[in-house]
Amino acid sequence: MDTEEARKKAEGKANKASNSGSSGGGDPLITKSEMKSEMRSMILELLEMGMIGSRPHELKLELMPNDVKLEGSKNYLSWARRVKVLLGGKGVEHYVAEDCVEPANKLSPEWKVWRTTNSTIVAWLLASMSPSVIKMVEAMPTAT
Repeated sequence: MDTEEARKKAEGKANKASNSGSSGGGDPLITKSEMKSEMRSMILELLEMGMIGSRPHELKLELMPNDVKLEGSKNYLSWARRVKVLLGGKGVEHYVAEDCVEPANKLSPEWKVWRTTNSTIVAWLLASMSPSVIKMVEAMPTAT
């Protein structure tokens, strides 16, 4: 069923529900329970078609720039604290932890989310480093 068919079906059900409450049509009044059941059914249909609901592969992660540039051991602690705060505020700090594992199935939605998030974090981390540090780490494929 495509989007247009789903919309028409939903409109038809909504019209039927609103008309059943009119006094002159002869149709019995629809109960609150029946209305809830019908609405639940429509929502489940829309979820199954992917028209509503979360879509993990459309994750949009925006990170504030890290104003502390990593220059090596002399400012690592300040830089690392700032990284934890900025990533933690977005709920993605686990991507830099050693136990963050890339999903095995590269066709899964989870892998797509992992890849997108990991790439965003790697780019953000590189942007928060001095050129001399970037040269040492730029070949690393993951934020971990």
